Amino acid sequence: MHNALRGSIVRLYREGNPQENAEAKLLESFDELWEGELCADSVEEERLAAQGRRILSEFAAEFVAERPAALAADMSLTGELCGVSMVAVADLVFAPAGEGQPVVVMRLNSRGRPPGPGELSKELSAGILLLLAGQHLAPEEVKVGYYCLRPGKLVEVSMSDDAMAHLQHVVTSRVKRMRRETEFAPRKGKHCRWCRVRSRCEIWRR
Repeated sequence: MHNALRGSIVRLYREGNPQENAEAKLLESFDELWEGELCADSVEEERLAAQGRRILSEFAAEFVAERPAALAADMSLTGELCGVSMVAVADLVFAPAGEGQPVVVMRLNSRGRPPGPGELSKELSAGILLLLAGQHLAPEEVKVGYYCLRPGKLVEVSMSDDAMAHLQHVVTSRVKRMRRETEFAPRKGKHCRWCRVRSRCEIWRR
């Protein structure tokens, strides 16, 4: 469901004029992107599709009205960590609300239990997004957060200096391991249903 929700919202802002018939556009995109065949059964398919449509209707009524335009949608943020070029994707990027305000970098989240600030501060993906957003958008002040679609609120990503140092250590360790291990055999599992590259995966097509 997340891919359909994210794709619908990104498309709305990428096409411009998101306030114009926002709900109708979002629901039309959702129906186009929704992959109900990935659900366990017809009951789950019907339940999740209804949840997705409700989430988008609420998003159109509450969020789009406050943020009528975005600087970018599905933006690749590039930078360097530990001597390695890296990329993180921001779903939506918004201009400062006023003088002295930050650029707002968002990643959309549709989990049933939204992450809290403490959880995000320990999440590798969120930390990399925070670091790369600061590098890519410098010298602008940047605020990074996960917009949780179910409660309709932005949870900011913030990390202490110690957490930043730990993140650098983790990234360095993983990069070194990736350089040692040159082959990564794909394995089909329960997480495949949320993967963005299923169409290019030989294992998924089997």
